[in-house]
Amino acid sequence: MRVVLREEIEGLGYPGDCVRVRDGYGRNYLIPRGLAVLATPGALRAVEQAKEQRRRVESRARDQFEKLAATLAGKTVRVEKRAGSGMKLYGSVTTADIAEALKAQYGLDIERRRLELESQIKTVGTHEVTARVSADVHAKFLIEVVREGGEPVAEEAAAATEAPEVVEAPEAPAADAPAAEEPAIEDSVDS
Repeated sequence: MRVVLREEIEGLGYPGDCVRVRDGYGRNYLIPRGLAVLATPGALRAVEQAKEQRRRVESRARDQFEKLAATLAGKTVRVEKRAGSGMKLYGSVTTADIAEALKAQYGLDIERRRLELESQIKTVGTHEVTARVSADVHAKFLIEVVREGGEPVAEEAAAATEAPEVVEAPEAPAADAPAAEEPAIEDSVDS
């Protein structure tokens, strides 16, 4: 079944894209929720007109997106979370936490769905986050996770990142050295 997407669906496409999906997915999920419409000739013409209008608007807005991306690129957002010893957080930092911190600290209103984490943030320290400002404009910025109350963790971070003490294994005997004789085990059989 071919459908035209009305909203962005992760892993499927952006609004206006004509995509092929399984019949049940389109008929039972996408179309009833208003996320897509059946790809008829009339719907395709309407989509082409909407895409042309959107191209005009996006060409004007692209420089604004790039300015926002440049503004984000140099930022370090501070997020406070409860943490135990060993720099581990109770829980994790979510995209909602990051969006809230961006709004509070810099006045930037970015949807949490537009923030991408490489992996879950479960430790105190600095982590990289990517924001999809638009379909083709991305910005990377840093998240500094600190303990609640802003306790300094620099010395603990340094201790945690130091290389662990290396313990040398005992040396193996040389190949030309005579092998140590093993004691013989005698089997005693009662008859």
